[in-house]
Amino acid sequence: MNSAVFKLISFWIEKLRKEWNIPGIAISVVQKNQVLFSSGFGERNIKERLPVNTETLFPIASSTKPFTAMALSILLNEQNLDWDTPIKQYWPSFQMQDPYATDHLTLRDIACHRSGLPRHDMLLHNTTLTREQIAESLRFLDPNLPVRYVWQYSNIMYILIGFFIEQHTGMTWEEWVKNKIFEPLEMSSTLFSVEDLQHVDNYAMPYTAVGNEIIELPLTNLDTQGPAGSIISNVADLSSWLSLLLNQGQTRGGSVISEARLNEMIFPQIVVGPGEFPEIPYTFYGLGWFVEIYRGRKLISHGGNTAGYSTHISFMPDDDLGIVILANKEVTQLPECIAYHMYDQILGLGPIDWNTRFKVKNEQLHQALASMRNSDYSITEIDDPEPSYPISCYLGEFNHPAYGSAVVYEREGSLFLNYKDAELPLYHYNQNIFKVVDERNDAQFLIEFNVNENGKCECLNMPLEPTPGVSDISFHLVKNNII
Repeated sequence: MNSAVFKLISFWIEKLRKEWNIPGIAISVVQKNQVLFSSGFGERNIKERLPVNTETLFPIASSTKPFTAMALSILLNEQNLDWDTPIKQYWPSFQMQDPYATDHLTLRDIACHRSGLPRHDMLLHNTTLTREQIAESLRFLDPNLPVRYVWQYSNIMYILIGFFIEQHTGMTWEEWVKNKIFEPLEMSSTLFSVEDLQHVDNYAMPYTAVGNEIIELPLTNLDTQGPAGSIISNVADLSSWLSLLLNQGQTRGGSVISEARLNEMIFPQIVVGPGEFPEIPYTFYGLGWFVEIYRGRKLISHGGNTAGYSTHISFMPDDDLGIVILANKEVTQLPECIAYHMYDQILGLGPIDWNTRFKVKNEQLHQALASMRNSDYSITEIDDPEPSYPISCYLGEFNHPAYGSAVVYEREGSLFLNYKDAELPLYHYNQNIFKVVDERNDAQFLIEFNVNENGKCECLNMPLEPTPGVSDISFHLVKNNII
């Protein structure tokens, strides 16, 4: 495609950026070793009116997972380890709650999200646990399905991969990824930590939308979750990443990963489900990558979403074509929308109104997120508004070995729950059940205290993992009568 065509595409991208109310976007299109197009649009910092360019750094969130999967594949190759050997043979102390999973779970199961464990993401929110402690906490987390039964996305499992790498290399996950991937690709601007990010000038601030208003968010520290989503990069460096993928694991300086091992990563391992559009009939997951057929062509991709940012990275191995799009607004479908349009343009495929389609999809996503903020309970008036026991019965510090500490205390005659640094008021709902109101996230849910026949509170149950088949998380009393 000539420069005139990309100039027209640039006008179109800028139009959509404004239409979707996205502060800033960066994009690169790569064909083999050649960057066909690379540009920034909009602002990385609204307050200071600073523009996005190709060097602007963005957290890429879960688009980190393919790097972690490749880092593991390189380790397995170097140490003659195997994707399909039960992990317990490499790690004798490894333990899941399910004994069968403990004995049979493999690195392949972990990397393609078929561990039987649901997300349990609340464990990671504001956690003080180390990666080792998160790995040790697996024995306390309820599964909802057997191993290899279905695909269930898990950030925790990718943290486990990172810790496995650390155990077997004597290096941190960050050091291994930098040594084996970033340095050969000369990805010198790419970082792992929000703390490091704040020492550079050119990075995108995070934003969200409240109605039509764009609100700046605080930067979120994802260091502990690193292998699942902490990489921070720009389209210049990520163009090198795409070039590696499009050149079967080879760089100008040599081989990073063999073609066979790379092909194994992008080969379907498990069915995710039907595709979201007629042009994508099915979605599969490989080892760190989503695998689809897009309009008759193989499409490999992984997106990323975190507070204030959205990412799309994809490539078509048979067409030698890859696209990376970074945006500094959370939960937006625009990067994927732009990518599909670009593939259609470059490959000469018939036009599809992806903009309209993704606007519908984006609205559905926001409605689903709004619905998730409320529990399935119907909050109604209660005939007997008084708790079953005096308020003092419910006071105390409660603990779960993985989810941490929750404190219930009284202030001026009212009950409050302190969990994950959030102070949440409690309102009596029925018997030993209380309604929790989280005004910051426009959410509410019900918690229940277990009180024995002697009137002593034994535990507090909270619905922190919404996946069907998983019981409420039980926090057991460790200290009562908190004032």
